Amino acid sequence: MAILTGGKATDAREGVIRVATDAEANAGTLEDVAVTPKQLVQSAIGALEYKGAYSATANNPNLLGSLKGDFYKVNEAGTLAGVAMGIGDHMVFSRDASNPIVSADFDVIDSTESVTASTDLSDSALLARLAGPVFSGVPEAPTANSGTNTTQIATTAFVQTAVSSGSGYTDEQARDTVATALAGGSHTGISFSNDDVGNFIDATVAIGSTVQAHSAKLDAVAGLAVNDGNIIVGNGSTFVAETPATARTSLGLAIGSDVQAYDPQLADVAGLTPTNGGFIVGDGSNFVIETTGDARSSLGLGTVATLDVGNGANQIVQMTAGAKLPAVDGSLLTNISSTDATKLAIANNLSDLNNAGTARGHLGLAIGSDVQAHNAKLDAVAGLAVDDGNIIVGNGSTFVAEAPATARTSLGLAIGSDVQAYHARLDDVSGLAVTNGGFIVGDGSNFVIETLGDARSSLGLGTSATLDAGQNTANQLVQLTAAAKLPAVDGSLLTNITATDATKLAIANNLSDLNNAGTARGHLGVTIGSDVQAHNAKLDDVAGLATTDGGFIVGDGSNFVIETLGTARTSLGLGSAATLEAGANTANQLVQLTAAAKLPAVDGSLLTNITATDSTKLAIANNLSDLNNAGTARGHLGVAIGSDVQAHNAKLDDVAGLAVTDGGFIVGDGSNFVLETLATARTSLGLGSAATLEAGANTANQLVQLTAAAKLPAVDGSLLTNLPSSGGFSYTAITSASSPVTSSTGVHYGADTSGGAITFNLPALSGLSGGEEIRVKLNTAGNNLTLTTNGSDTIEGVGNSTYVVSIAKESVTCVASSGTNWEII
Repeated sequence: MAILTGGKATDAREGVIRVATDAEANAGTLEDVAVTPKQLVQSAIGALEYKGAYSATANNPNLLGSLKGDFYKVNEAGTLAGVAMGIGDHMVFSRDASNPIVSADFDVIDSTESVTASTDLSDSALLARLAGPVFSGVPEAPTANSGTNTTQIATTAFVQTAVSSGSGYTDEQARDTVATALAGGSHTGISFSNDDVGNFIDATVAIGSTVQAHSAKLDAVAGLAVNDGNIIVGNGSTFVAETPATARTSLGLAIGSDVQAYDPQLADVAGLTPTNGGFIVGDGSNFVIETTGDARSSLGLGTVATLDVGNGANQIVQMTAGAKLPAVDGSLLTNISSTDATKLAIANNLSDLNNAGTARGHLGLAIGSDVQAHNAKLDAVAGLAVDDGNIIVGNGSTFVAEAPATARTSLGLAIGSDVQAYHARLDDVSGLAVTNGGFIVGDGSNFVIETLGDARSSLGLGTSATLDAGQNTANQLVQLTAAAKLPAVDGSLLTNITATDATKLAIANNLSDLNNAGTARGHLGVTIGSDVQAHNAKLDDVAGLATTDGGFIVGDGSNFVIETLGTARTSLGLGSAATLEAGANTANQLVQLTAAAKLPAVDGSLLTNITATDSTKLAIANNLSDLNNAGTARGHLGVAIGSDVQAHNAKLDDVAGLAVTDGGFIVGDGSNFVLETLATARTSLGLGSAATLEAGANTANQLVQLTAAAKLPAVDGSLLTNLPSSGGFSYTAITSASSPVTSSTGVHYGADTSGGAITFNLPALSGLSGGEEIRVKLNTAGNNLTLTTNGSDTIEGVGNSTYVVSIAKESVTCVASSGTNWEII
């Protein structure tokens, strides 16, 4: 036993309470060496513990680990959990701190509040009730006589005297006083006695019944550092503290390898309904289910994506293995032109003209300017003698005969240059009846008259030949503007339109143009490993486990297996307490703290070695074995469901169970998520065979893509059938009011310079292909028509940048012959 003599004692025996000596009490001593009487009382009834100054501005120190009774003085004003605090205020934790801290965890004592004494007994706010009085300030009470053992209030002076001196107490009084302080009213297992002199107190505590017997394992626990969030775990020989990450690994719950890290995008996916044919697509903020039609729209696919390639109706034309257009009906094509120098230009072919006046102009036989119109005066000619070779010429009063050569020159009708030389076929023409709309056409042996319809058929013209060119009227043919551009017409029915408009979808972003599955997944926002969960063999293990009642999924070192409840508890290192109920009033129950975080009113007479809260020990809330709330335990482990790890969802089970095939797409089938091959996914999207082909112009099996100028590219069209026999130029009239003229290839310009000169600007050759043409005819003269090149381009050789046309009826054809030179015909 410990012998206390004159307030001084030393004893190193296990289980004996050692009271500090006077010198130790004055100098201060560690609680695990010796305790003062004051500390004995605090350990039994509880007390505030001053932790020092607190900055509410910088939240320093961090208060997350604060316990009930921790007491701080504010030295920098600020707020915590929405509660304002000023300098000098006091903050007391009324319960252990939450994470994050909430206002209910602590109380703030305002240092600026004052209490005014009042003699008004009607002021109930300043009076203490008889039943359950609540005091503030420093309440005082009469000090009871030494040895008093009643329900009278014991002042601090009474307690100090009773604890520091045992000589004035009987054995029974000493036992009742100290045992009440130590065990909350019960002194069973604690005995006190006086020695022969009456000045000694003997305090014996029963080890193993009243206090906890010594254990090396408890020493190991007591020696662990109290780090925020650490978990106490057995390592096979002792208890060690593991960080949450290490503890998760020990439990086989390592985030990112054993369990799926929480991701809000996976939560989006888990919430989606696997509709039949539905595709998972990001909308910029969440993942949503899109129908096949919406998915095609999101992919920027046009109507061509749902069509097949081939030669049938409504199919897409695909280049042959020889990189040629296939043998398809091309009769509806328009503006087909040839750059073959051996062919006759359309405008120079009389059989292609349906205007007799224009035909005569091309022949140099314009009536009234090139050849003589009919006149009654010619009747006089009929009376002249028909001399061999003579020509009838007017001499001022009548007609006379001149030698043929002289007359032809005078008349500007030199045969072969000014007028048409005789030909037997012209006799055929002269014998034809002049029918309304009749066309003169050769039938292989003679010229015959054909109706308009027969003439169009002979010319190989389609239905477009009878339509007008315009821009705004139904059924008109679209005519390029003077700037050689398509006019502003409704193009909503066009397909496969490409452009460089920033508002349009780039070809590279169109899944139908991609032949790389990885790139396609990137465009779809389903890049494996960043957008969607990569395959993991461990998920395969989980997917293959049977769903047994109460089964736990646990790693066995190589795979995930199912463990029963008992086996899982063993794997977790849980003891028999894990299966017991928490309560306070029934045998064999575990003791549960009250709502005020206190031990309940249970018989504690068997407790031994009661010690005050030790800041060097691990807090109960940080010990997984002391938790009966799985959610809190998961929070300590850093595996909170829905924030740290993915919440279970049957749809994610579907995904986890799918094989990771090359190019496989995850698609809802109406009830589950299933894996589709690339071909099946294209079918689900409603894509045709064209979706897997490249667009281009020079490679076999490619789709034909219009050029940047919205034209068919230069590809081999030798297999086309029913092509129109020829194309044509569009016509534009120009005057001095049009000057300067910005010209375009494929246009015939009819010029009138009678009102002033015209500057005719040729386009840059760098943007043209060899053989493209521009035609100009000076219909009415009066001033110069000057052709001007662009930049360093030339006309008929180095140094020539202009070409002047000034004679009426003179015409020129400008041909792009190379990258920098125009040829003139």
